[in-house]
Amino acid sequence: MKTNLDMDRTNSLGLLNYSKEFYEAANIIRNDKGAISTVAYYLICHSLELSFKAFLRGKGDSINSLKKLGHDLEKILKKAEGKNIKDLMQISDEYREAISIVSTYYCEKEFEYIKTGFKTFPNIDILLRFAEDILSNIHKFCINNMRHHNGKQTAIS
Repeated sequence: MKTNLDMDRTNSLGLLNYSKEFYEAANIIRNDKGAISTVAYYLICHSLELSFKAFLRGKGDSINSLKKLGHDLEKILKKAEGKNIKDLMQISDEYREAISIVSTYYCEKEFEYIKTGFKTFPNIDILLRFAEDILSNIHKFCINNMRHHNGKQTAIS
């Protein structure tokens, strides 16, 4: 059984570090394949999810509230915007449109399990740039706010 202290061990910087690993793996596959790869799309979407959640964790969201968001990238982005991610970075219309296109596939796990039929994917390079922008723009924020999750102080106002 997890205690509140166990849950507080997931901090914003830890989530961001995982995000960076998924981003780097997506980049490797993208450069190796040079074409559409569902694995690369999965990896970059997971990187984006973890980055948004790292930001939200740094803003004081609990692990339970992050889990309740699920994997819906549009919903997670909207919540991050509600918590003023714009103070750290600009989210372009191009990024927002790419998230809109890819969110359903990612949320429905279509990058992980075969579902036949016509699909339209955004340009993966846009998603890679978005992930890179988030990683670089929220890194300092995550470092500065990771202390809020060390079991002594669990949220900020």
